[in-house]
Amino acid sequence: MKKSTIGIIALILLALLFIFLATKLTDSKKPQATEVPQATETLQPTDTPQPEEAEEATDTPEVDGTANLFQQIKTTDLDNQPFDFSNQGDRVLMLNVWADWCGPCRMEMPAFEKLQQEFADDLLLVGVLFEGIKGDENGNIVRNEEIIDAAKKVVADLKVTYASIVPEKILASAMFSQESGLAVRAFPTTWFVNSQGQILHVQQGALEEAGWRKLIEVMIDANKNPEKYR
Repeated sequence: MKKSTIGIIALILLALLFIFLATKLTDSKKPQATEVPQATETLQPTDTPQPEEAEEATDTPEVDGTANLFQQIKTTDLDNQPFDFSNQGDRVLMLNVWADWCGPCRMEMPAFEKLQQEFADDLLLVGVLFEGIKGDENGNIVRNEEIIDAAKKVVADLKVTYASIVPEKILASAMFSQESGLAVRAFPTTWFVNSQGQILHVQQGALEEAGWRKLIEVMIDANKNPEKYR
């Protein structure tokens, strides 16, 4: 083969190699496609709010004209002793709806015990055992002693001294009624009621002790000075 032919072939091969390398270099400089992130599953609210998910205490209570149901209530406590709200006087009534299996409910009870003593002159704190009743075969509301016994153990273990009561017809109706403003959608739920029987605020979820103290102070002020919140 002539040298000129070999030279031509070598030039062609060199040109092809150059084209190949240039193509690779160009491709390497192109921005690479990134994987499109997939939508994550939306977290669903739980039936029992955890402390970190609890609503913040509001500075302005929500006042409405709910009728005074509470002075009509006659029920029993966990020990089956008669209970009513005749000793509320001019104090704010704080009703904490709880369940024996609810972790956040149990967690905040020691703080409630402390706060009840701290604000004893202006606050009446009462627990409401939501599942402390059941329907019998005749459709009557009766005490659920199995649940009550479990709740009594929680109260004893935590050394809680404020009363917890079993709902009767008025309370049970209020807890399931959207119109009452007291419907229970989660545990714990806490109602604040002024001395006239009006609902000041409904708190869904647990708070830390400092949050409860701030909210209680606002509720007491709203009870004493309702004109400030109209």
